[in-house]
Amino acid sequence: MHYKLYSKDDLVEKANTTFTWIYKEKEDFYKLSSKHIEFWQTRWFQYTLNSYGFRCNDFSTYNKPTLAVLGCSHTFGTGLPIEKTWCWIVAQNLGLQLVNLGVPGGGLDTCSRVAKFWLPKIQPQITIVQIPELFRREFLTEQGFSLKGVWDESFANFGIDNLNEPENNFNYEKNLDLIRYHSPCTVIPFNCHEIVLGTFLEQDGYLPARDGRHWGIERHNLLAEQILSNLK
Repeated sequence: MHYKLYSKDDLVEKANTTFTWIYKEKEDFYKLSSKHIEFWQTRWFQYTLNSYGFRCNDFSTYNKPTLAVLGCSHTFGTGLPIEKTWCWIVAQNLGLQLVNLGVPGGGLDTCSRVAKFWLPKIQPQITIVQIPELFRREFLTEQGFSLKGVWDESFANFGIDNLNEPENNFNYEKNLDLIRYHSPCTVIPFNCHEIVLGTFLEQDGYLPARDGRHWGIERHNLLAEQILSNLK
């Protein structure tokens, strides 16, 4: 089943393209503060996706050891230049090429699906898993797979009522075991919310990402520093 190969459907539609805005980013950007707009207008960037909808080079082009990363939008780098993301910084410090398998809105179901297909083929030297919110789920339908989480009100209500902590922990362990099974190398999981405190908003003293909905440059630097410290 070809669904195993890809990122999410709307990113696959942009495969092999370079573009400036993702999702509602342009609409949200011009509603943000003048300070935010001025900062990002002098730091313009674009997103480039490979043929499978991932934000990295095509997998056949890698010619030296790689760092594979799995996660959600914090790993994909929504609202940030790719070179300002935690995973890019970590890869550069380790002297590895980055294979970014992050999927915006993805959960651990997504991570394990992607890992099962790609990690044996990529053969990374290190695999790092950024743990998304545990109640996110991925469902396969006749139309493809769909990602569910807090952005879907009906599912959020279902999750609150039905996805209790023991179930979430079981799903976490199951997916992490699957990722470890299919990874040819050490798998390092981390929860970015436990490393980086504070909101995504300007009130905490740090500018958020360009979309105003994700951590900005300083937060990703802190993430990278902590991960590199833990690796040592």
